[in-house]
Amino acid sequence: MSNAPRGILAEFIVAKALGTADRLRHEWDAFDVPIEGGERVEVKSPAYLQAWNHEKLSKISFDIAPKMRFDAKSNSVESLASRSSDLYMFALLREQNGEVIDPTVLDQKAFFALSKKRRNEPVDQKTATLG
Repeated sequence: MSNAPRGILAEFIVAKALGTADRLRHEWDAFDVPIEGGERVEVKSPAYLQAWNHEKLSKISFDIAPKMRFDAKSNSVESLASRSSDLYMFALLREQNGEVIDPTVLDQKAFFALSKKRRNEPVDQKTATLG
């Protein structure tokens, strides 16, 4: 249920679905899943329930703000902020019952894709939310 392991699991599920789960992931790269042909996928994995105690369900929001991209291979950071991925994949853990929630159960997830064209309009948008 913790954010980091939940995100890693979501990245694996997306990589498996795209047929790229056999590739090594560089943890500090600016994207999560490489695709054939050099395209890049950023995976976000929010949840209504968290590992810590809270009084209400979490608001579902995805960070899509341009960032200073880090390249793990060259150990360098770009000087201009940009969106590094060609596709965002949002893997929402939608289960809201703490008694049965299980991040490994695919039926408790909903997947949404945001294409390269859509994510760049408007360019100053920093978050995407479910509406």
